[in-house]
Amino acid sequence: MALNQAGRSADRSGGSKLRAGLVVVQVALAMILLVGAGLLLRTFQQLNSVDLGFEPGGVLAMQLGLPSARYAESTDRIAFYDELERRLAALPGVDAVGGVDTLPLSGSDRDANFQIEGQPEPPPDQERIAWIRRVTPEYPQTIGLRLMAGRLFELTDDSETPRVVAINQTLASTYFDGQDPVGQWIYFGRADDDPTYRTIVGVVADIKNFGVMLESRNAMYFPYAQVPTGFMSMMLRTSGDPSNLAAPARAVVADLDSLLATANISTMDDVVQNSLASERFTTTLMSAFATVALILAVVGLYGVISYAVNMRSHEIGVRIALRARRQDVGRLVIGSSMGLITAGAILGVAGAWATTRALSGLLYQIEPTDPLTFAAVIVVLLLAGLAAATIPANRASRIDPVRVLTLD
Repeated sequence: MALNQAGRSADRSGGSKLRAGLVVVQVALAMILLVGAGLLLRTFQQLNSVDLGFEPGGVLAMQLGLPSARYAESTDRIAFYDELERRLAALPGVDAVGGVDTLPLSGSDRDANFQIEGQPEPPPDQERIAWIRRVTPEYPQTIGLRLMAGRLFELTDDSETPRVVAINQTLASTYFDGQDPVGQWIYFGRADDDPTYRTIVGVVADIKNFGVMLESRNAMYFPYAQVPTGFMSMMLRTSGDPSNLAAPARAVVADLDSLLATANISTMDDVVQNSLASERFTTTLMSAFATVALILAVVGLYGVISYAVNMRSHEIGVRIALRARRQDVGRLVIGSSMGLITAGAILGVAGAWATTRALSGLLYQIEPTDPLTFAAVIVVLLLAGLAAATIPANRASRIDPVRVLTLD
């Protein structure tokens, strides 16, 4: 009988150690996933605070495409968008109206090779390239594009006046470092091929166009009246809810040309959020996995501590009978929980330190070993361990020594 009891005791001890080991592993896994989720959450917060180069709040955008059959001449396209801007600006609540051929954060643009007057032309395999945007004079005010030097476009910048261009800060710093680009000439084509010259009249802030996480590229802005196109995005700024302008804006377009249809009407805030859709999905998915892992770790820890309290009820009863304070008994149980959490956290820190580098490509201005994230996750795990041990600790402190020792 004694041997059987010893065997059962050994089995219980071995089973308890196995359960504890599994809990340590669960805590370590939760640590790794929580750190990953924390890094992605901090990245998402960083992305939402990035300077986009424009002010999306209060702006509605809608796309239009003029059919070439009915708007074959450039003068027809210019006249249409001039009149459309005038009518849209007259809508109640509209503060400014402007047009651009490619929306910010649209992920697309047109590019062109260019040269700089007074600088040697690069070899053919090292061409200077800039992304081209055509804008109406009110576009910078409508979108909140900041002027850094020189001037913005005016109504007089049309097909009858000298050709002008505005460049972004990236292009200015890349090719005019230490110089004032305003007043200098750029041209398209080779010098010996009758190139098209434009005078730089202004430098504007960089705009995030190909993604919030991506660096800005060389960009130029042309006055729409000098290079008209049929495809434009009209933007309306208001101090109220921009979505309320969608129906009136459609009505203006229909009144001007009943055969035209507007497309992709949305607020610029929605455009910004849509550009972060993949980052949001990845963050949500990782957070879900981390939450499940944390719940499993807490449940497992609760089970192990509860089992340990049941197995040690006789010992605890003896301690209480010998006048051990009940709060000391509770602290003993919580200490056991914290020991398992600490062991799992140490293992998890090592695992997270090694694995989070795989997330480097998904992070923005956050290091894979960000100490703040690691510290926050450790605090979360400790609080979870404390919560998991509270009920077993309370039960242990309330054990009736007379009943336990009598039953024994």
